[in-house]
Amino acid sequence: MCVFVNNQRLSRSMDGWLKTHAVFVSCVSAALALEGGDSVCLGQSRARVELMVNAIREGFAALQSLGIPVAPFNLKLIFSRMPRWFAVRYWQRALQTSVGTLATAPHARAARAEMGQVAREVLGLLQASPVPTPTLERLLAALTRPVLAPDDRPPGGGGTDMSQRLLSLEAGEIVSCFLVHNQQTC
Repeated sequence: MCVFVNNQRLSRSMDGWLKTHAVFVSCVSAALALEGGDSVCLGQSRARVELMVNAIREGFAALQSLGIPVAPFNLKLIFSRMPRWFAVRYWQRALQTSVGTLATAPHARAARAEMGQVAREVLGLLQASPVPTPTLERLLAALTRPVLAPDDRPPGGGGTDMSQRLLSLEAGEIVSCFLVHNQQTC
């Protein structure tokens, strides 16, 4: 049986997909934070996009060294198989379109505290890898610095434990969640 969500086939390795997503979104969010949350400014900065691409490439290589598959294939392709210059140009352009201005940047700005938690979890996960990740570590520092003073945090910690829950979900739980919300099978 195959399961589709929004006309997309679910990954066979949800654990890998979730960890790939965590590396990707934390790096993109950190790069956006360095540009004040402005995706157009980020897209216009070749140096910042190169930093983001290099960090994601390091993160994906580290995941693979831990036996964690990089999924979905389109992210693996653009960051691990295509030439670096191609990924940089692709993301420079994408960040200046509605992909950046309507989808990526507003989400990263709204979830700044959560992205910091995801970044800390990514750094913790990748510590076990023999692959060095200096660029990723430098970039994620933009998210791991305190955002709010302890007295300013929302009650209950602001829900930042959700990212840890996502990283620890089993594939069956993810599929069940998608099925409940979408009711699509084939």
